[in-house]
Amino acid sequence: MASMNISLSEPMMDWVESQISSGRYDSASEYVRDLIRHDQDRASITSAMQKLADETLESIRDKVLDEICAMAKRRGKQTMAVKQTAFAYFLSADWSQKSKDRSVYVADLRKRRIRKAELPRSAAH
Repeated sequence: MASMNISLSEPMMDWVESQISSGRYDSASEYVRDLIRHDQDRASITSAMQKLADETLESIRDKVLDEICAMAKRRGKQTMAVKQTAFAYFLSADWSQKSKDRSVYVADLRKRRIRKAELPRSAAH
């Protein structure tokens, strides 16, 4: 077994000696070896927890990104539906109404995000 010399402050040396005198350890070397084993256990537990946290965050990140992409795609489809609906309305006979009515209708389209299926048949085609 290899040996090592360690310098300790007076309070630390008193602590080590109190651990030995309590009967828990037979020598300072045994106490230091126990401290090292506990530190190794703590380090391996910390490493395992960090690995689990990293994997969990990676999994969540992928799910959140997928959800954000799906939401953006849905919003894009809704926006496209509103634009198509407005275009269809503008081409319909109803477009001949006053300018004020048109702006109210367009504002309503934007506000409610009407889809083609919700429109009257004449405006949807």
